Amino acid sequence: MKKLTSLLVVLFAAILLVGCAPKNPEAAEEKLEDAGYTVTVDKQVQPGVYKVLGIDGVDAVVSAVRANEATEEEEGSIDTIYAVYFGDKADANEAFDKLEDEAKDKDESFSIEKSGNWIFYGSEQGMKDFK
Repeated sequence: MKKLTSLLVVLFAAILLVGCAPKNPEAAEEKLEDAGYTVTVDKQVQPGVYKVLGIDGVDAVVSAVRANEATEEEEGSIDTIYAVYFGDKADANEAFDKLEDEAKDKDESFSIEKSGNWIFYGSEQGMKDFK
């Protein structure tokens, strides 16, 4: 039942997000930098680690963070996004469950989504800025 629910969530998210995520890691880097994030694009180390862990087809991993200063009305916050770009959508589909577990291990509040060749997770604002 859990897998069926997960599949339905993935399908619903895919329908909502088609064409929303950046087309490639370079476009993601530019978009996030324009939004004030510090961005790292890794095309060697993290894809290699994922290969060792049995997740195939990772071309790049985009990590981004942005610190928001505190104001008199609100506390400071940090927006994050972690996005894995696959060369093939089939590899992304196959890896979703494993990356969903990884996202929940990092922070229970993180949501995870798939769009095209991307699987991404992070803070609520980070997710909005990535899309």
